[in-house]
Amino acid sequence: MAWVLRDLYEVVPNDYIEAVSGGRAGVQYVALGGSNQITGVAWYRGSTSDDPPVSLSVWDRQQTVRLWKTTDVPDDGTVGWHEVDLTDTPLIVVRFNAQVGAGGYWADGGQFSAKDQSADLSGEVGGNVPLQFAFHHEGSGDVVPATVATSRIYPFDIRVEPWAGVSAGAGAGVDAALASYLTSAGANYAGNPIADIKTTVENTFNDVEDGTFGLAAIKDDTALMLTRWSSALATKLNDTADAITTALTVWTSDLAASIAAGMAKLEELWSDILACFASTPGALLCVVHAYLKFLRDLTGPPEAAWIVDAETDFTDSLEWPVQADQYRVFVETFDARGSSQTVGTHTRYVHFGKWTTMDVDVFGEWHYFSQEQSKLEDGGRRMPGLALILEHGGTGHVQALLRPEV
Repeated sequence: MAWVLRDLYEVVPNDYIEAVSGGRAGVQYVALGGSNQITGVAWYRGSTSDDPPVSLSVWDRQQTVRLWKTTDVPDDGTVGWHEVDLTDTPLIVVRFNAQVGAGGYWADGGQFSAKDQSADLSGEVGGNVPLQFAFHHEGSGDVVPATVATSRIYPFDIRVEPWAGVSAGAGAGVDAALASYLTSAGANYAGNPIADIKTTVENTFNDVEDGTFGLAAIKDDTALMLTRWSSALATKLNDTADAITTALTVWTSDLAASIAAGMAKLEELWSDILACFASTPGALLCVVHAYLKFLRDLTGPPEAAWIVDAETDFTDSLEWPVQADQYRVFVETFDARGSSQTVGTHTRYVHFGKWTTMDVDVFGEWHYFSQEQSKLEDGGRRMPGLALILEHGGTGHVQALLRPEV
């Protein structure tokens, strides 16, 4: 088929158009059927006063997409056709009754030639090429022309040749078409979803590297967290040192008794730690609690100094609104279900029973005890009352103890 329009007529312009503010775009569509490849694009200068277009494009009218664009517009300043050869990178059009065409864009003030379409060209001419598909667009930049240019022919042409199937040239055409969507300089890049996705990915990557939102911020937050942890750890170590000093002061009146009591406390601490790991949920917190309990017991008054303020018996469970600094539980009969451990002379049972503080009808957090004789404390504070449950039932006795200095 070769050049579609110039083989049928020569453009003899009888109208000169000046682009308005925002520019003017025009396109001359033709109908193609079957498998074709566009191997050339051309524009026509009808007067030496005409300006070359800022860009040339190939548009698909039905899909409203730009198939190709260049801003490297050929121009030798003469009247006549000026061509772009696409033989090495043809545009493949495989569709029945496809409507494609060449077009151009002139910026504000740019002049170009056009031709009024006479009656003998209003219908189909030889080669089945209807010429009435001319469109234009004013004032909106280099976008798809969408307004019918009634009875007017724009000075553009395309060279169309049959396409026999996949070839090196066709592959290059596919590559060029993909590049028009995937590269920022491509004719179809702006406004398509791929461009938005690419921009989002780039912005996300930049945020990750950014000093405010990204890795640097994470590094700073981690450093701050470590600083706070080290400060808290130092405070705890100082508390421990103070506790040891207090313990030495309290217990030096009887060194032998102090050593024996200290070893007993260590044995009890080790027993508590083993029990913690036997009860998998919350093992680490359980160990910390056991350690704190060890420190409180170590610095507290001798056993003889505690005052038994009240006592009571219970079966299965107990709600006892009696305040105490420490409750001592003695379980007398029970159903020993589940696993148990023997440490020295003590036997411990997994989730043997649970307890919490109570103030009238308000209960605190539940804690577990695991042996027949247990001391129950809540951070050294005076507790308003005790709620207690044996997991599998039983009977026992509870004492409420107060510190003598309180």
